Amino acid sequence: MAVADQTMSDMHSSHSMPLLQALRAALDNHLQRVLLVNLADQLDKDYPLFLDVVNGIQLQLLAKNDHANTSASINGLRCMVSCAKESLVTCLSGIQANLHLQAEVTHTQKFLELLLHITGLVSKIDSLLLQDQKLQINDMHLESRSILLVRIVTHLEDLNVSLVRVDSDFSPNHHRPLLLMNLEPTIQSFHKCVDAILHDCFKLALQQQHEASILRCLQSYLALDNVVGARDAIRLSVVAPIMDQVFYHNATKNVLLHDDLKEVKMLINASICKFLLDITSSKLAWDGAACFDFLGACILQELQSAIQRTRALALSPGEPSSFLANYKQILEFLDFMEAHYCPSRKSILHFRSQAEYTHFLNPWKAREIGYFTLRHQEIVGELEHALMGEPILNNKHLSLAKPSLAASKALEQCLLKCWDIDMFVTSLSHKFLALTLQLISRYSTWLASALSSHSRQNNFMYHVEHDVTLLVDMLKGPFLNMILRLLQSSSTSITDEVISLIHDSIYDGAKTMMESLLVVKT
Repeated sequence: MAVADQTMSDMHSSHSMPLLQALRAALDNHLQRVLLVNLADQLDKDYPLFLDVVNGIQLQLLAKNDHANTSASINGLRCMVSCAKESLVTCLSGIQANLHLQAEVTHTQKFLELLLHITGLVSKIDSLLLQDQKLQINDMHLESRSILLVRIVTHLEDLNVSLVRVDSDFSPNHHRPLLLMNLEPTIQSFHKCVDAILHDCFKLALQQQHEASILRCLQSYLALDNVVGARDAIRLSVVAPIMDQVFYHNATKNVLLHDDLKEVKMLINASICKFLLDITSSKLAWDGAACFDFLGACILQELQSAIQRTRALALSPGEPSSFLANYKQILEFLDFMEAHYCPSRKSILHFRSQAEYTHFLNPWKAREIGYFTLRHQEIVGELEHALMGEPILNNKHLSLAKPSLAASKALEQCLLKCWDIDMFVTSLSHKFLALTLQLISRYSTWLASALSSHSRQNNFMYHVEHDVTLLVDMLKGPFLNMILRLLQSSSTSITDEVISLIHDSIYDGAKTMMESLLVVKT
């Protein structure tokens, strides 16, 4: 402590003052230099931040000025757009008014043009009808009349289209203009006159067998959407006389239709009817003729009417043999029509899909069940009669190749009768198959009962074994093959599944027959 005090005392003495001043100056110089260096370093570090702050302040000031300027510009632009919008709305209103006026003018112009067109057509049709009246005096002008008729029908068709346009486009609330209302009686009279002219011209063309005129008349019927009228004209003028000649003029008590249908086919091929059928079955210069369908609408309709009026018994299944013969003749007649006048599979399907085709076959198909019922009773009755009789035939007539028992012989005959060509009907094949299986089952039941009653008679057992062996061999061999051949020849739609089903059914029946025999033997 004393040393320190001494030092302080020395420093404040007069001898030490210059030294202290020098030391202060050196210290101030040192501190000034150090502080300047530190200040420079600090400025170097903070200068970028300072610049960012200054720039930010400057940008904020500029943004405030720009916002004020932009707001002023937007307000000015808004005023300009509002003025432009008002001007545009005014212009659009004017344009719409002009367009509406122009549309009304165009609509009125088209309406007036259509009325002028209609009045012109009425005048043309009236003039052409007057020309036709002059040609009616002489039948030699048939071709000229048919050509004139096509022109009249063309104008009349155009007139109908124009009237439809008036109703749909120019007549609000479906009220026609007064001019057209005044023309309606005239237009209706045109239709009646054209129908009468077309009917007379077509009838005359058919009588003279003038092919070109017939085609023109058919085209006219189609243009007038009166296909039914053409069918009726052909049916009454061409087909009905053929049927009258065959069925009414040659009245007979014979119920068989073979000769009648043969003559009908001959007359069809020899008359203008063949030409009409050729038109519908080919593309003879005009595809539209196919819609007339003369096969079903004319020929089948008249043929059915003639058969029902003059040969009603031909449809009766009370005489099964006659009914089947007639039914097959009808089917053969349809096959003849398809073969001669249906050149393609498509045309055949079209012919069969017509209502007249179905209506023609319905009376026959409706009587199929009655026919089968009679045949069923006949065949089952024969077998039952044999089952109730003596079990063994006369020994003089026994043969190793034929059944020896009366029941076995009856079963063989009944089975063959089911599939005989003079009894079998293709559309009833499922019923005849069921009847076949029923006969086999009934025989097997009788066989089991008979074996139990005569089991001690060795002679009876011998005949049973002989007959069952023959019947089983027949069922699995010739009989099954006969059924399959008959079905395949009469129907092209039989499938492998159906064949397999028939095969299994017959084999099951034969198996049942053998089992009845084996049960007794064991």
